[in-house]
Amino acid sequence: MADTLSEQEALERAFRMLARRPHGEREIHRKLKEKGASEAGIARVLERLRERGYVDDAAFARGWAKGRAGGRLWGDRRIAAGLREKGIPAEIIRTTLSEIREEMDEGEALRRCLERKLRGRDPAALELREKRRLAQSLAGRGFPLDLIVRELNADAGRKV
Repeated sequence: MADTLSEQEALERAFRMLARRPHGEREIHRKLKEKGASEAGIARVLERLRERGYVDDAAFARGWAKGRAGGRLWGDRRIAAGLREKGIPAEIIRTTLSEIREEMDEGEALRRCLERKLRGRDPAALELREKRRLAQSLAGRGFPLDLIVRELNADAGRKV
């Protein structure tokens, strides 16, 4: 594809994207490239956005991860995978996960998720098939299997 987007148009498009929601640098780069902006133009646009504080991968990662950890009750694996998809560097992902888990650790997120899914039912009363489905669902949310099994067994004597 020929470069069809001028630097000014690319900057305006980036501002419109950021007005809707925060984006990481890689996301902006990818979307501008898809619209036909040149590599040099994208680099200058990203530099201007960084200078003005409109783009900050670490702040973006913290906000995005915090919403998934506390609101959607995702585990660390799923959060990390989502951040990787958005082009966030591994070091920022590690730092972000440790920061958000200071507020609510992964075990607490798993317990809250279990409460939502069980709606007051006793985990000990679940049939094996139901426990397997529940474990698969929780694993899909990014929780480690050993933590899931430990929580399901710990809950065997109490209602969630």
